[in-house]
Amino acid sequence: MTEWKRKKIPGHTPERQQAEKLGFALDTLRKWRRQGTGQAYIVVGREIHYVDADEPRWLASLKVVPPRREALTEPRHEPNDMSVEHAAPAMPKRPRGRPRKADTMAGVAAT
Repeated sequence: MTEWKRKKIPGHTPERQQAEKLGFALDTLRKWRRQGTGQAYIVVGREIHYVDADEPRWLASLKVVPPRREALTEPRHEPNDMSVEHAAPAMPKRPRGRPRKADTMAGVAAT
């Protein structure tokens, strides 16, 4: 649709303008919409308009707080009663790939 025909909706930003404003590709916004992880939006006809009031909340939800440095020096898990000595024995490895003819013939002879 041409730019002059596009209607302005107060408090909302069209899809292309929102992608440019945030610095993301248009396909990224569409993928987030399909996954349900993107910003709140409305559908007007075939056009998508993002809710301007939801943008700060959505951007805040993307915030990642790195762990404290002290937490990285501590063990990641507590030792439990299942030490190496008490662990179950390892399962024998299965042969990989296609069985050899000698292996299949041995199974036939055994039965």
